[in-house]
Amino acid sequence: MLFITSLIGSLVGFFVCHRLINAKVQRIPAHIHMRLCMGNSMALAFIFAMLIEISTGSKFLAATVSLVAISISIYLSYGPNKALDIIESVLSAIMGAAMGVMLLGMMSITTVWVLQLGILAVEILFLLVIQGRLRWN
Repeated sequence: MLFITSLIGSLVGFFVCHRLINAKVQRIPAHIHMRLCMGNSMALAFIFAMLIEISTGSKFLAATVSLVAISISIYLSYGPNKALDIIESVLSAIMGAAMGVMLLGMMSITTVWVLQLGILAVEILFLLVIQGRLRWN
């Protein structure tokens, strides 16, 4: 159940990230785009790091791969001219990945699964905001 939830959450998170990259030409204001990107980077790092750790058993690989993948996505989303936004989003990704790999050994599987379900719900809400089905203000 952890693997399936992590996989679905990671797929939804990367889809949200892809939509955020394409959101530059959409109607999303810059400050909302930045908040969505920061929130998504933390949520995605959390659940993607768990997916990699569950799959490989390596905390180092989980943290490294998730940070590299999310940092590249953030850079593609913002471009080189938004250094502060990139730094904030990467910091969120670092915190999310750290929490994800730390929790798998510290809490019961049921607790981790409930947290994953919460992250999945947040990712779906992000997607609804990006698609215009949920108002941001």
